[in-house]
Order: sequence, then structure tokens, then C-alpha cells
Amino acid sequence: MIKISAVICELNPFHKGHAHVLSAAKENSDTVIAVMSGNFVQRGECAVYDKYKRARAAIEGGADLCVELPFPFSSSSAEYFSEAGVRIAESLFATDLWFGSECADLNAILRAAEILNGAESKKTGRAAENRAETIKSGFSSVPESILSSPNDILAVEYCRRATVSLHPVKRIPGASAGAIREKLYLSDSRAVKPERLTELEFHHFRTLKAPPQTAECTGGVGGRLCNASVITNDFRKWLELSATKRYTNSRLKRAALFALCSVLTEDIKEGVQFTRVLSANEKGRRYLSSIRKCCDFPIVTNPSDRFSLSGTALSQYNAADFADKLYSLCAGLDDPAAFSKIHPQML
Repeated sequence: MIKISAVICELNPFHKGHAHVLSAAKENSDTVIAVMSGNFVQRGECAVYDKYKRARAAIEGGADLCVELPFPFSSSSAEYFSEAGVRIAESLFATDLWFGSECADLNAILRAAEILNGAESKKTGRAAENRAETIKSGFSSVPESILSSPNDILAVEYCRRATVSLHPVKRIPGASAGAIREKLYLSDSRAVKPERLTELEFHHFRTLKAPPQTAECTGGVGGRLCNASVITNDFRKWLELSATKRYTNSRLKRAALFALCSVLTEDIKEGVQFTRVLSANEKGRRYLSSIRKCCDFPIVTNPSDRFSLSGTALSQYNAADFADKLYSLCAGLDDPAAFSKIHPQML
């Protein structure tokens, strides 16, 4: 049986932990697809390098085909990030899903996923809001990483949605992606620093007459961001002044980004309707060609392919295109539409 493996990732930036997961997938697969976040990542920040630079790293690191997990799904909570990543992977006929994990205990991850799905089926509310308590109520010996580790939180969300074979890969010790980014901000002039985006978001909130009704701004988040924006002139202090124990820094950053880009909760709940090819090697190109005729999920390969999109897929493409223009501004590029003109990198 032919095995087509997918790895849902950010590669922000690519490091040895990503290489470890891709290597495991490659050793056990005929073709490896990286479903990678575009220019904005789940923390609500600009990626340290643009999506085409990171896609090249994905191919050089072991993937055969790299496609985009587009904005706003790439910057959404674990629930919607994973749902979009899994949908793209399975729409491209992946048979296996590989992912990094702190515990790498598939039975425990599946048990946690089963509990969360059961809670949602009973309509007890959005399980993610009381995630840890919900899991602990039905799983007394749950590994701590499943409750608190970003990798294992995503692992559980993948398992809640995927219908393919699942393969957790034990995370290897090493510097965190966050620590690597901090070094790059200081040493590499090409690295896109998060401060530029925060400054734009801060000034946007200062112009609002009322809290926005955009995604992640509900429950008082939008109001706190608005109020904090008018009690300081320093955008660097703005998010700190908005924070509470309930509202994490990532939640606030996502809320600010979605407000700037006018992303509604309904937009995210519609689910991802397209993907874009970012890079491929010869094997990846052959695979892409082989599935074209039988795949009913829109795959944008060249800039002109956008003209074949319609309805929700076209709206989502336009939203992602707007986000790319925002990234261009944060990166200091001369052409705001630069990313809409780039063809996939064929390596």
C-alpha cells in the first residue's frame, strides 16, 4: 500500500526537532507532504521568515511537497488550526499523519481526544474552554504534557479530527523555537520582528470608537485591548496592560491580528476551503500531478489559479492575500503584493 504522510507544521524557524519528525515520516512513507502555516503563525505573530523561505527549508529538510495552511486558520486556536491542517492533509489523500509530541503516548492522546469529543457531543460547551478540567474528569492518570504542552495540545486536537493513521514522534531535547527566534531577531536583519505588527495593531485599536466584534475579541477581550490602548503611548506595554490570568498573551495577539484583518468568528468556523503550493521537489511534483484530476479540493499552484476560485474559497484567498500584504509591510518590502506574484519553488 502506498503511504502518503503529512506533517502539519509552522517551521518558525526550521530546527532539528522538525528535521526529526520529517525524517521519521520519510523513513516510513512514499511521499511526505508538509502542511505549513503561511506568513502568520498560531501565536498571532508574523513568521520570522516568509512562507517561501520556510517552505524551501521544509523540502530541504525531508518533505516532498509543501502546501500552505492559510490565514486566518494558521493563526487560530489549536481547535481550528488542527481542523484546517487535517482537512488539507486528508484532502490531498494523506494516509498517515506525523506530529511531534512531549509524551508520544498515542493511547493517552487518543483517550484525551475521546473525552473532549464526548464532552462536545453532550453539548456541554466548547470543550477547549475547560479543556484540562474536562480531560482530568475522565482520565485520572493523564500525562501532564497533554494538559499543558503546546505540542501535545495540538496532538490531541489532530487526533480528534483525523481519520488517517496517527504517529506521534517523541520530542528531542534542544533549544525551543522561541529561543531560536530571539537570537535571530538580534543577529539576522532578514528576520521579521513581531514589534512592527504590534505597533500597527496598537494604533488600529486607538482609532476604534467601540470594541471590535471580530474573532477572539469576544468575552471582553476587545474591550480590554481598546481600553489599554488609550492609557499608554507605548505599544510595547499595550498587550501587557491588557492581559489577565484568563486571557493569555497568544489569545490577545490573535485577537489584535484578527481585528486588524477584520476576521470574524464565522470566517474561521467555515473551515478551510483551499490551499496553495509553496514548494516541491521532483517526487512532490509527480505526486501533485497524479492527484490533480481526482482531487476536488482547490489547490492554487500559480497566481493565475485564483481566477478559478469562487464562493468561500475565493473569499478565503482574498483574506489570505490581505494578510500577505500586511506581512509585506511588517517585513519592509517595497511591493505590498509581492507574495501574490510568486510561483512555487520547484527544487
